[in-house]
Amino acid sequence: MGFLEDTGWILWIEALGLLALAGFLVFAAWWALFSDRPRGRRRCPQCWYDVTHSPGMTCPECGFVARAERELHQRRRRGWAGILAILGCVMVGLYGGERLMDRGWTGYLPTWSVILAVPLTDDNSGAIYRELDRRVRAGRITDSQWLSLLKRCAVGDGGARPPSDAWLGKYARLIRAAAARAREHEDPQWRRAVEAVLLTVPPRVDMTTRDDWPIGVGATLDVRAQTWWPRGMQCRITSEPDLPGARAAVHVLRDAPIQLRSYSVLLPPLDAGRYDVGMNVTVERRVSNEEAWQPVSRQTLDVPVTVRGHLEETLAAARGQDLDAAISHVFNSRLVQYRDGSLPVRVRVNQHATAGELFKRTAIAVRVEVRRNGRPGRHLDIWWRGGTGGVGERLAWEVPMHDDDVLLPPAVPEDEWSLHVRSVPELALRVDGVTRFWEGEVTIEVGVRSQATSAPPRGWLAETPDG
Repeated sequence: MGFLEDTGWILWIEALGLLALAGFLVFAAWWALFSDRPRGRRRCPQCWYDVTHSPGMTCPECGFVARAERELHQRRRRGWAGILAILGCVMVGLYGGERLMDRGWTGYLPTWSVILAVPLTDDNSGAIYRELDRRVRAGRITDSQWLSLLKRCAVGDGGARPPSDAWLGKYARLIRAAAARAREHEDPQWRRAVEAVLLTVPPRVDMTTRDDWPIGVGATLDVRAQTWWPRGMQCRITSEPDLPGARAAVHVLRDAPIQLRSYSVLLPPLDAGRYDVGMNVTVERRVSNEEAWQPVSRQTLDVPVTVRGHLEETLAAARGQDLDAAISHVFNSRLVQYRDGSLPVRVRVNQHATAGELFKRTAIAVRVEVRRNGRPGRHLDIWWRGGTGGVGERLAWEVPMHDDDVLLPPAVPEDEWSLHVRSVPELALRVDGVTRFWEGEVTIEVGVRSQATSAPPRGWLAETPDG
């Protein structure tokens, strides 16, 4: 594209027109008020007739009589023309100032210069970044400019290297916008060029945990992973705690882009004290199940863990038949069996059955085992806060075990499906704002409904031995 098209040709015609008009009016004001100097000539200040060769103080043209010689050596000023030119300059300045405040000075810069200036901004709230965001939203960035911008974002700058916090705040939004554009683009060559740049951006892995954990309970680390790879790329994260007796945890994302939903890594129980647990994290990726995993990054994260007190001092157990009946009602809906895909059998959860005073400030934290003809096919760990006011709003879940060989074959009338639900106190510690947890165990006979479609994406899964 040309220079004018690059920045909006109407905007530039307006800007150049205002500059030309302002320049003309400034020249007109100068011409009217300062340009006509006497330069040694004697002129009548009334009619400006040259009286250099006329003796005396009287103008032979109009009869004006000067009282002093200096009156015949004045600068000629065209007052009305100068006033009109100055008023015109003021009006152009006011209009141009209003337009400049509306667009900002960055609105008149070419896009290539705005892209080059992005690393000079401190964060995504500066004038340069806002102008770039406006042009992105207006669709005024060409494919070549998108690629140039993406390459610049992928490497960051001296104060914001990927995937640091500064880089996330400054560049991640532009990276996501470029990835979204690539998914919808019709040119496969340009799409592949964008995807090649996206694959160079290192992943971001964060691990957090609650302030303190009871003695005898294994601390749980919440893991959040972000990557900007193309869709369809599988990811595997191995987290190995640097603790005696700890095992590596392997989680896989096969059928969905990485999202900001966390999964958990369980540590072995620790004695009372404060620990800086080193987590050795390896991130791998591949395109399909047929390919080998390719290592992408390795890093060690230090996670502070504090162990003190006992579980019963933190949360009280809530038991009773009425509570058990409500939990049974949560899970008594029919299962859904999909034709294929990850986790082909899904559990339907009615967490609103735990609303009300019965579950006030109570954590529902359970492991649901899906059984088919007595064989376990899946474990679902799920937790939320019951009671009144936003019940279930913090519902979270993860799948520590699944066996598609049990769940995938089409359902037949002879099948017997059931859910075995038991409380897990350790999961209850992940729920905020509670003082107790439901303690119990129920088994629910359920039906199954077949769905002739693929299962929707479900995010992170713990890797089972069969891979």
